[in-house]
Amino acid sequence: MANILSIEPIEKSPTLNLIKKTWQQLKGLDKFTKLMVISVSLFVISTPFIVTNRQVFISRGQVTISITAVSLTTGSYNPPSGQIANTAVATTSAVTIGANKLALMWVVQGNGTAGTATLSNPNRTWTQIATNTPGLRRLTLYRSMTSVDTNDVITITSPAPTSSKDRANEIVWSLVEYGNVDTSGTNGSGAIAQFASRNYQNAGGSRSLSGSVTLSSPVNSGSAVAGGFAMGPSSSVFPGAGYSLVGGNPCITVCVQAEFRDNFAQLVDMSWSSSVHWMVIAAELKAAGGGSVTSTPTPSPTPGVSSSKIPLIDMGNQTYLGFSGGLYPELNNAIPVDHNSAGLSFSSKVQPLDTNGTPSPTGKIVLLSVGMSNTRNEWCKYSDSATTCSSESFMSKASVDSRVNKGTLIMVNGARGGQDAVAWTSPSSTNYSNVANSLTALGASEKQVQAIWLKQADKNPTISLPAVDADAYRLETHLGNIIRTLRVRYPNLQQVFISSRIYAGYATSTLNPEPYAYESGFSVKWLIESQINQMRTGTIDSRAGDLNYNTNIAPWIAWAPYLWADDNNPRSDGLVWLTSDYASDMTHPRASGVQKVANMLLNFFLTSPHTSSWFLAPGVTSTPILTPTSTPVVTPTPTPTLPVACTLYKEGSGTVTVEAENFHVNKATSSNWVLRSDIAGASGSKFMRAEPDVGINHNTAYAVNSPMLGFNVSFTTAGTYHVWVRGYSTNGSSDSVHVGLDGKEISTSDRINSFSSNNWTWHKNTMDGNPATLNITPGDHVINVWMREDGFRFDKIIL
Repeated sequence: MANILSIEPIEKSPTLNLIKKTWQQLKGLDKFTKLMVISVSLFVISTPFIVTNRQVFISRGQVTISITAVSLTTGSYNPPSGQIANTAVATTSAVTIGANKLALMWVVQGNGTAGTATLSNPNRTWTQIATNTPGLRRLTLYRSMTSVDTNDVITITSPAPTSSKDRANEIVWSLVEYGNVDTSGTNGSGAIAQFASRNYQNAGGSRSLSGSVTLSSPVNSGSAVAGGFAMGPSSSVFPGAGYSLVGGNPCITVCVQAEFRDNFAQLVDMSWSSSVHWMVIAAELKAAGGGSVTSTPTPSPTPGVSSSKIPLIDMGNQTYLGFSGGLYPELNNAIPVDHNSAGLSFSSKVQPLDTNGTPSPTGKIVLLSVGMSNTRNEWCKYSDSATTCSSESFMSKASVDSRVNKGTLIMVNGARGGQDAVAWTSPSSTNYSNVANSLTALGASEKQVQAIWLKQADKNPTISLPAVDADAYRLETHLGNIIRTLRVRYPNLQQVFISSRIYAGYATSTLNPEPYAYESGFSVKWLIESQINQMRTGTIDSRAGDLNYNTNIAPWIAWAPYLWADDNNPRSDGLVWLTSDYASDMTHPRASGVQKVANMLLNFFLTSPHTSSWFLAPGVTSTPILTPTSTPVVTPTPTPTLPVACTLYKEGSGTVTVEAENFHVNKATSSNWVLRSDIAGASGSKFMRAEPDVGINHNTAYAVNSPMLGFNVSFTTAGTYHVWVRGYSTNGSSDSVHVGLDGKEISTSDRINSFSSNNWTWHKNTMDGNPATLNITPGDHVINVWMREDGFRFDKIIL
């Protein structure tokens, strides 16, 4: 290759950092292809010719410079009153089209029932590529190419319609010039490798917020994609993942918008802010010097690449299809120091605001959820005909937890069923209007929204990683658009915490099955990493877009709980997903699944250092415990502030009895203690069961990893207390429990075991063979009961 292309010495190159960044940003490609396709700021060819900011494709001795796109003119023509049934003639302004450049013009006829429009100008001819009409309106794509520059007015003539039904014979157009394309054939034919068209009738026949068409596999190497959409009036239009908008036009009753990407993707998609009818025509553009795809060398598999789906938090040095894990950069689950500091700064800005957004001691802080149906159910699931959240959902759990701020914090469920990611990308979306109505009903306003839990997905994904146009990339782009939209709608928004999907391997529909649910975790990871990298380097990620929190473009973003686990295989913290956790479609969670997410959310907001200043009630503090390989885990230290329904237990004459269900604190991890009454013989007919009952065992470090019940007891008698526990097991994997004191693991009272199967029994011996004991001094203490094995039923404790 030395005789074709040389790169300036690395040690003298000002582009070294850009090369490194580009290498990282080519997420969908293996190492071989990254070497074959890399963007650099300056390539020095063997002659003194410089190509700036271009992709270079190398294939069997050929150098292919990537295709460029420039909008030349857009416009519209509306016939005068009384002439809507006549032939319509529109003219563009004079436009210069370069020699050997491909000109593509998308033309929309408001009433195309008589056939396609004709294009004419003195110095070039136009050839129709494709036309698309679902009824009255018509979208047509034309091409043209000449060997000399031309500067002409283009005349567009739309024939008199055969039907004048409710459509004027208006004309709308968008003209785009493409450089570095193949010049073979006649009138640009060699530059068009393939094309495809589609309209709303092919996609279900109803109005929608997005449209798409899928091209066949690429015909040539180095190809680009040009797409043109016609849709009803919309205030905002958003390109598909990896695409850029080119031109655009003012709408009368129809809009036309072109988009472009300089590397090939089969999916050509676009979204907009209003639910409207739409049409699309797209084409693969062949690059100058581009060979057939079959001539491109097949790269060797990257060593160590696995297709196994491993939870991001457990990947370590392993990869998924070449993609690294960890929630944050450098394979870490712990938030980077600089991003953590920024998060704490934004957390300190969260404060009570009045409805005008002015700080006020009587104001409110709104914590909002945004997402689709799963998000809605997990945040606040409604029972049949009920108006309050079901007990298993997050808002319900938070409302009865004494550690949660009830004075100034308002939690609002903004998530909406059926509203996937693209439906939240525009500030004018009706979803935000619905949220505003919910806020008003609670006496709150958009200016009081300061923190958000975001969990989103795209409907019906079809392209998985490692494809360069995978839906994971598309979701990343949509999430970036949502983040910026949230900042527009909620001017005082400081923090957004993001979760990806739960496991979807049991799904019976195409709504969002595996591997797309798993791969949505990479979308969130890449989005957050894009903000971190942008704040460090100033470089805006092309997929995520601008996420600068210092310019008020975006709020600070970080991970909320990571929810994915592989089927019934416990991940490192024990989380599993069982068929019993899902509704009949095996996509939406039922009560037990909702409860798993709700418990993780509650623990997150109670323990995160980025939420403690505004989520916790006055007097409740949290202390972070960081580990090198995991997300920060925070163990709360509550003061003896008790729920109204609970009273302080009091020791008398050297003994105290505690009912399991009358706890003061119920702290969940990925497992949790759940109130049950389905086994006869329990004291008071109720007991607490450690769930999910799939064989999870926490023998050590249980104060961090296990769910905990806390009982506040006032002691007047000092001494060594024997610990008796009444419990119930179903087998040898659910017959033990830990007891501790004041949040500490006590070696003399943990691992109490040997409870009889299928029977309520009292036990006091530990696995060490000694009676369980606690040394207690006079004063107020917390008796802790931690899960050792899930499935254990805990009824009562006597000291």
